[in-house]
Amino acid sequence: MKNLNNKKGVLLVAVIAIMLITAALSTVLASLVAVTTRSTPDYLRSSQALGLAQAGLNWYMQRLCDTDDWTAEVDQAGVVLGPGTFDVTLSNKASPQTDSTTATAMDVSVIGNVAGANGVTIKRTMAQRAWKLPSATKFALFWGRD
Repeated sequence: MKNLNNKKGVLLVAVIAIMLITAALSTVLASLVAVTTRSTPDYLRSSQALGLAQAGLNWYMQRLCDTDDWTAEVDQAGVVLGPGTFDVTLSNKASPQTDSTTATAMDVSVIGNVAGANGVTIKRTMAQRAWKLPSATKFALFWGRD
């Protein structure tokens, strides 16, 4: 009888230990699920902001292709597209080989903005440098290093 009571005590301790481990794992799992469900909409909005920045960059590059005088280009702010807006910031730089009144290179930076949770604005940025070649380069033949 004494041996049976001893086994019951060990079994009781093992069951309590297993229940404690299960409760701890359940608590950790529940907190991970709560964090994941909160961050999923922000991840989606972050992807949307990056998509807006890419779309704004493509839109502005097409605009630069359609114009000959880059010196007249100005920054664009709050251009509405889909779920948010984008802002375009320009940096004009004249080429040293040409007249300084004609921009031949431009740095374009676009920020995509999407409203996030709790009034936070999620922003993603893309940038690119654009070069305008003289129209004669369409027909030029390049040979060697020069």
